[in-house]
Amino acid sequence: MRSTSAAGTAGPRFLTMGQVGEILNTSNAQVYALVRSGSMRAIKIGGRGQWRIGTEDLESYLEQAYRDTAAFVASHPLGAADNDIADNDDDENLDELDAGGRRPPPPARPRRRRGAATQALAAETATPRGVRHAPSGHQGPVETH
Repeated sequence: MRSTSAAGTAGPRFLTMGQVGEILNTSNAQVYALVRSGSMRAIKIGGRGQWRIGTEDLESYLEQAYRDTAAFVASHPLGAADNDIADNDDDENLDELDAGGRRPPPPARPRRRRGAATQALAAETATPRGVRHAPSGHQGPVETH
């Protein structure tokens, strides 16, 4: 069944989480979190966890998000001492941009070394390549071909 979306174009009445994620340019996990937190209305179809979000519900969510953002911007003027640059989802800090408007790459993280006990345990439990564990009731490893 097709309906008319808020923009006046014919389209599906319900969207999958993947489709909503594409529209919002975010992950399925983030859409699922919005649904589970109650921020976005959705319905669950069947027993296998098939979630659907109505196009009208998506539009309502977007309208509310715009209102919330406008209220936030009004209460946090740019340049104020308590601005939210550090709380930005993209972690952009305007002071860190280079002359081309790009952020420098993050510093390399040091590799974590395994302790001697962890290395010994890994060596004990390692299965040689080409050998798989035998099914229950059998003794020893089974060669694969």
